Amino acid sequence: MTDSVIISTIKNLQKEYSGYKDGGRVFVEALAKKINNTVDEEKKEVIDFLLREIELNANDLGDLALRTIEFLDSPDMANRLEEIYKRQHNKKDEYWKQGVLLKLLMKSHPSAIYDDYLEKSPEAKEYFYFLSYYSKLYPQKGIPLLADSLIEDHHVAATLPSDNPNSFAGVEFDMLTLIMVSEELVTPLLEEVRRKNAKAAEHLKKHLVHLLEHYPYRFSKEIKDSFLAEL
Repeated sequence: MTDSVIISTIKNLQKEYSGYKDGGRVFVEALAKKINNTVDEEKKEVIDFLLREIELNANDLGDLALRTIEFLDSPDMANRLEEIYKRQHNKKDEYWKQGVLLKLLMKSHPSAIYDDYLEKSPEAKEYFYFLSYYSKLYPQKGIPLLADSLIEDHHVAATLPSDNPNSFAGVEFDMLTLIMVSEELVTPLLEEVRRKNAKAAEHLKKHLVHLLEHYPYRFSKEIKDSFLAEL
């Protein structure tokens, strides 16, 4: 399958899903499903094309390719994506680096490149979404960084939930992100925040209660029973 055929197929499918107002998610999932259901040889050619786009963006489809690979079934995908990162990260901006690393974390791909990135890019420690996936893979290293983010970046020790039931603090949106990624991280994170700053921990508990009141469906019965009941 040639690049031109692949591009044409992508564009046609994109038109088919252009009416969805969801940021392209339905289209991306449909594209991934189509690729996963393609015969092996053609599937390999499409995946090769997408990885080239992530690396070189020759057809301005790099962002789409990066979003799509999250849903693709390919045993060597993560290893190949890591090699692309190693070849290109010194030439790319933060947006590209974070995007590639995040996809690798979402695939639970172990690597030393995350630590190297966090060491060389201090601003990455303010990216709660990235740190949440990093903590899921490396909880002992990631949870202290999440705690620092809540204490230092969100100033959670000085922030209480709003009296307005429709108003939510930034820390609450980040906690919803963490729960989405791995709710098992909530309890150890609270313990780490308490170890670093008791007042921040008390405020964080209040934020969690606020979330439980308004987003109860986001919490499993297990976490409600074992953790939130004590609040």
